[in-house]
Amino acid sequence: MNRRLLLLAVTSLTVVALAGCGKKNIRDTGAPKEVAAKADQGELFAVNPNGSAEGELAEGELAGGEEAAGAAGSSLEALGINDVFFAFDSSEITAEARAVLAKDAAVITRIGGQYQIEGHCDERGSSEYNLALGDRRARSVRDALAAVGIDAATLSTISYGEERPFAQGHDESAWSQNRRGHFNNQ
Repeated sequence: MNRRLLLLAVTSLTVVALAGCGKKNIRDTGAPKEVAAKADQGELFAVNPNGSAEGELAEGELAGGEEAAGAAGSSLEALGINDVFFAFDSSEITAEARAVLAKDAAVITRIGGQYQIEGHCDERGSSEYNLALGDRRARSVRDALAAVGIDAATLSTISYGEERPFAQGHDESAWSQNRRGHFNNQ
């Protein structure tokens, strides 16, 4: 009887511990890495400019919360730095996005500073896939800005995948607003 009780207790604790595991964010300072492999392993990490991992980060260290991100984003929008939107399952910068980024680059050049580019996805696809896609989107925005003269050292990227939707809903009108590259100042 004691064995059954012990087995039940261990099983219950395991279920509770696994239920507490949440989604992880991928933070990147611009160095190359294999995002999908890290995401599949469930790692939460930062990468040094030389490409070496710094180790695990606490979830609270990543963004400072929804309210801080929203406040920073809205002030940047007031300055003329706007989000870039992507097609479904794509990290390609479209002609329309290039026009937005040209305006963003002009503002960034004028005011300077450090910026974090967030990669976001809609709710379709696995969490791991969307973290990797969000990372590719953020990197595409960073690379496009660097191509027009913005110092890449002033731009960091982070992927939130599907975790922080801008628009609530389960249709194309919401999904199209959630597939984006979003700016925060650091």
